[in-house]
Amino acid sequence: MIDFITANLPKSYSSRLEQNPLLDFSMLRNVSEDGFLIPALDRMGKEVQNKNGETVYKVPYKSASYNGLCFTIFETGTIILTGSLHKYFNGGAHNFNDFDYVAFLLVLMDLEDKFGFKLEECKLQCVEAGVNIVPPVPTNDILRHCFLHKTIPFKDIQHSQDGRYKQAKHSQYIVKIYNKALHYTGKGFTIETEILRFELKFMKMEKLNKLDIFTLADIRNLGFGVFKEMLVQAFEDILLFDQTINSSCTKLTDYRNPLFWTDLLETKSRKTFYKHKKTYTEIVINSSERLQQQLTEILISKVNELAKGI
Repeated sequence: MIDFITANLPKSYSSRLEQNPLLDFSMLRNVSEDGFLIPALDRMGKEVQNKNGETVYKVPYKSASYNGLCFTIFETGTIILTGSLHKYFNGGAHNFNDFDYVAFLLVLMDLEDKFGFKLEECKLQCVEAGVNIVPPVPTNDILRHCFLHKTIPFKDIQHSQDGRYKQAKHSQYIVKIYNKALHYTGKGFTIETEILRFELKFMKMEKLNKLDIFTLADIRNLGFGVFKEMLVQAFEDILLFDQTINSSCTKLTDYRNPLFWTDLLETKSRKTFYKHKKTYTEIVINSSERLQQQLTEILISKVNELAKGI
């Protein structure tokens, strides 16, 4: 359920982390080979200057990794933890299997034991919550027909580590959906089932703060069930063209075309967009196997399973 996180650790952790035999902080980064500071550059490749016209330099830092988690200590004293708790559970190897609440608790206990964490001091800055489900149709067929999330078009993203996925970026969070099985079979793993990955990446913590989630300790105390409503609602907010539709409605030629929907949003009123969406929804209800509803029910079942830790 909980995968990638970014957390701010207390500055007092610096010495204990640097002295930990599991971590190697030997290399200082953001400095030249001669030990000089490196100027920060803007998007045009020009050196950044402050309001006084002085050159702004990159902040030197040291980093070390263990089982998929990266610890970064900046010279300013700031300490950032980033990485996948799910991968950590699997020794840093992968995250295509289920990661339930019990596994999450085991990871937290291991972090406390190995690195002296106090979970209430691990302040979260970014949280990724998602599930792996086995869909009733090929995953790629679903991905090809994911057009919008609310009114945000899905974009195809190619990432060097995460492979190809679809993403819709909102102001506070990102919706990602992709073929997890294809991702890892391409890395040499044997996976015998389809795996559709659906996740929400909260880049800002406002929505989670409203649920009283500020630290790792809060997720431990509240449990995975706290993410259920958000995940289900976000999945239902996908405009997914249902390839099981059996209808002669002439509108389907438009509705199966993602450009039709984006053009509506760009050139027509929202009222027109929602009018067509309502018509499409009625076609799905009356003339299909209701694929998105099936997927939603599978997702709910998986969230319940992971939240219980069974």
